[in-house]
Amino acid sequence: MSVIETFPLPQKGQSERQQLLILTDKPDYYLLEFNSAPENRLSKDFIDAFVEALYYLLLKKGDSPKPLVTSSTTPKFYSNGLNWEQAKSTPEFFHRYLGRLQRAFIEFPWPTIAHVNGHAFAGAFIVANHHDFKVMNPNKGWLCMNEISFDASLQACLMSVHSHQYGPRLARKICMTGHRFTAAEALKEGLIDAAGGWPEVDELAKKIKPLVGKYNYRQMRMAIFAPVLEQTKNFYHYARLDKAAQNEADDFRREREEEIKAKL
Repeated sequence: MSVIETFPLPQKGQSERQQLLILTDKPDYYLLEFNSAPENRLSKDFIDAFVEALYYLLLKKGDSPKPLVTSSTTPKFYSNGLNWEQAKSTPEFFHRYLGRLQRAFIEFPWPTIAHVNGHAFAGAFIVANHHDFKVMNPNKGWLCMNEISFDASLQACLMSVHSHQYGPRLARKICMTGHRFTAAEALKEGLIDAAGGWPEVDELAKKIKPLVGKYNYRQMRMAIFAPVLEQTKNFYHYARLDKAAQNEADDFRREREEEIKAKL
């Protein structure tokens, strides 16, 4: 096993560098580890480095493709989700940052595996669900969209990757109740492909390795996730549609209430 590169890449002439992500070459797959302790928050810098790592891999290793596995150097957290304050204060955050990362995964040409070795909350659950396959630690960690707990909005592509894959019943449990899925529950519900650790990751990587290099692998994923891909590219358009629908619902309620008041 050898380290290929760390990210973000430094600017030319820059000597000091961060190591938010570490890209390693393993026999049956490439490993991209999150290395932004303590929680691997999806900040602007982290997301930019993440996207950079994906395309660096294609640029430098395009002639020797293998499955891509993501994991974390932090045992407690795969990732604790978005840097929420930064996301709220950054104009066009979901288009410029998270949406670009979602798009990069949907358009990535090789099979991908998320090794969810710790908690994956909110934005991290979204990122994990953009992988083709998932292996989750059976002894530690939850998959959870916890926005409902602090009454944050989930619009467009923040929900569609769940609803598109799993249907309305399971999407309701994921998004509208903020359920915390253990590995056993996630496996039962079909959210993950295996409960385990590195042996299960190795086994899965070997199993899917024959899919690597298939020209149409990316085309099929992009077709399967076409609605999600469209929303990642046009997040704020769909956010405006969502807001308009909420306003229409408010208007409809007021009209019904006026009808009731007229009878009282």
